Amino acid sequence: MPCLSRTSVLLGERSTRSSQEEIFNIQDEIVSDDKVVVRVISSGRHTGEFIGFKPTGKTFEAQQIHIYRIADGKIIEHWSSRDDLTQGIQLGLIPVGRPAAEESREAALTTAKRGNS
Repeated sequence: MPCLSRTSVLLGERSTRSSQEEIFNIQDEIVSDDKVVVRVISSGRHTGEFIGFKPTGKTFEAQQIHIYRIADGKIIEHWSSRDDLTQGIQLGLIPVGRPAAEESREAALTTAKRGNS
């Protein structure tokens, strides 16, 4: 039977490598044969550069589901499904609504004009 505490350790290691303060609140852990499924709520604050975006200082909260396959006491495969859209919107990295879409369109046109100069 897989060790559940290993799942928590893996999630914690991921958070220390990210460009934001991040906490994983484990909602469910399910063990079946050689697999562990974990549903977590990831929350935190965007404090460092992330995929080209400067820190916003904004907070976020989004759901993730991780599936681990374990053999010989080690995690040998990992799959995940994360709600990155919600997180991006909460951090202001993804524009939403009509005004935001207009601003995004204007920014793209400005960038395109600079490229053609």
